[in-house]
Amino acid sequence: MNENNQTQASVKDIQQQIAKKFGFEKLEDKTQQELINKMSESVVKRVIVDAYEQLNDTDRDALADLMDENNPPAPDAVDSFLNEKLEDYGAVIKNAIDDLEKHMGQALEGVAK
Repeated sequence: MNENNQTQASVKDIQQQIAKKFGFEKLEDKTQQELINKMSESVVKRVIVDAYEQLNDTDRDALADLMDENNPPAPDAVDSFLNEKLEDYGAVIKNAIDDLEKHMGQALEGVAK
């Protein structure tokens, strides 16, 4: 197992990474927390889609079953499953956050024009 898999990334971890990457760490404001939550939700969805594409058919079926068992799916259970099945799960999360940052930068550039 590589270093990225040694620590499971939970939704809380993703929120902390987003807060740090976008400079929200010290903000306690309700609006900022809502923004972090929405950004985290976007990242989690992206992580699930990207991870799903990397799974074999058997694991895809197992992930679908896991998500169907709980509505909404238990984030820790999905996270544990993906961490176990994907060697580069940490990279999938990092890429999703980096992609969000890229798109946010592009959106801000478009507003500034």
